[in-house]
Amino acid sequence: MNPSDLTPEQLQSLGGAKTKTVYEKTNYITDITTGEILQTDTETIKKTTSEPEFIKLYYRTMLAFNGVDDIPLDFVVAISNFLPWSNDGSPLIFKNDKMTHDQIVKTCGIKDSMYQKYIARCKSKGLLFSTKYRGCYEVNPFFLAKGQWDSIRKLRANFDFVNGKWQRQIEIEPTTPQSEEPDTSKEQAS
Repeated sequence: MNPSDLTPEQLQSLGGAKTKTVYEKTNYITDITTGEILQTDTETIKKTTSEPEFIKLYYRTMLAFNGVDDIPLDFVVAISNFLPWSNDGSPLIFKNDKMTHDQIVKTCGIKDSMYQKYIARCKSKGLLFSTKYRGCYEVNPFFLAKGQWDSIRKLRANFDFVNGKWQRQIEIEPTTPQSEEPDTSKEQAS
């Protein structure tokens, strides 16, 4: 069987391409003299994506850029199990709460002290970035990504690798510049 011979619905059922309805359009053919609708055609426009939602670990990227060989892969995979899906461009947030901590410690067979060391290493290597919320970290999507590719690509635009270190772009609201008109109040008084 050749996959190109399959319909989008058949591909989707096999776990291949995903089809999403974008919009439906209805065309009416009417008699201009009587106003009677002679024929109605409904057309459904669908978009097929070849890459389904996914979880990807960019572990080789970590090794190549940062020499991250002191964080075990099973620890990184365990973190990925607790990430939400990012299908709308929202940041990937790892919530380091007690339940998550206990499950990762158990899964990886490590002690609490080693768990804390691995979290610190993840932060120092640019895999995790602190947020303003205690125990919540933004995940670098160049290392761990979970969601639709379009969303992950947008998230990746917020991270840069500069001088051998990962940096997160943080949007800052622009300040309103003060008026640049010269102060003429003294000139007018004279």
